[in-house]
Amino acid sequence: MSAVAVVVTFSAGAGTAVGWWDKPRPPRPGTVVPALPAGQANPMIATGVGIGANTPIYKTSGLGPTALNTTAPAGSEASYIDTAVFPGGTLPAGVTITEAQGINVLRRIGENLQAAGLTYADVYTMRVFLQNSSGAATADFAGWNRAYRQYFANTDLTTGKFIPVPLGT
Repeated sequence: MSAVAVVVTFSAGAGTAVGWWDKPRPPRPGTVVPALPAGQANPMIATGVGIGANTPIYKTSGLGPTALNTTAPAGSEASYIDTAVFPGGTLPAGVTITEAQGINVLRRIGENLQAAGLTYADVYTMRVFLQNSSGAATADFAGWNRAYRQYFANTDLTTGKFIPVPLGT
């Protein structure tokens, strides 16, 4: 298995207050604000996050992909391909196993959020641990990032418009 483990922190009722890092005071109570490099309007990776006082926090960890592909050998990398997204467990050209497993675990995170009465919009930090795929010298960070951007960091904060991120290399 190409392991994808995730630790996620959520904020119930996260608000927005732009530019707190340029001001002499922290974010307003109950707000969560990404610190983005100058001129950047898409928070693919923020340089930091400001969390205002009295912001409710819910933390979870230990989520990984679920073996959803019953046609693949048990415990194999392919067994963690989400067949609802990739019918028959077949990956389209260019889609990596890490990308497919990332989508699997990100869907599980959505289920966890929903059970807690939260949505993907409530997530303000995530720690991910990647393992190299079989035979790979390094972890597939690009594949993980494509999966991640199906659910997070795919909105222009200036316009509020969705930014499509295609799957595959």
